[in-house]
Formats: sequence, C-alpha cells, structure tokens
Amino acid sequence: MFGISAAGLIGVPAFDWLQIPMIILSVGLMARGFWRLYLSPRPVCVSVLSRRALVWLYWLSVPLVLALLTYPWVLPWFLGNYE
Repeated sequence: MFGISAAGLIGVPAFDWLQIPMIILSVGLMARGFWRLYLSPRPVCVSVLSRRALVWLYWLSVPLVLALLTYPWVLPWFLGNYE
C-alpha cells in the first residue's frame, strides 16, 4: 500500500494512460476466476480442502482488488467530505 500511495503523492503522470487497461485487465481476471471457481464444468481441484482454500482466497482478494481499483476516485471524495 505504501508504494502505491507514495507514487500517487509525488505526482507521476507518466503512467496515467495505463489506468484504464489495468482496470479492464483486473476486472477480467477476477471474472475469469469467478467463472473458473463456480461456473466451469471442469473441477478446479480434486481435494475439497484445496477447493475451499481457493474459494476463500478468491473472496479475500475481491475486496482488496476493489479497494485498489477505486481508491483514485474514492480517496479525494473521502478527504473532501471529512476534512
């Protein structure tokens, strides 16, 4: 988290053009993971314990990815309302 915040604080506009493609890529990969875990006809894992761990890790990563995707828009709104 510090690396992302520090890069945002120094104002590096060189990578602004990558924001939309990376959002599309991360949402696509999260959708692919959901499809693979819940909708795919092939089993992901043979063992029930490893499947349970994969589902747990997937749902643990969803809020993290959403937080990292939305912080450029949510953080200024949050700071503007609560200062």
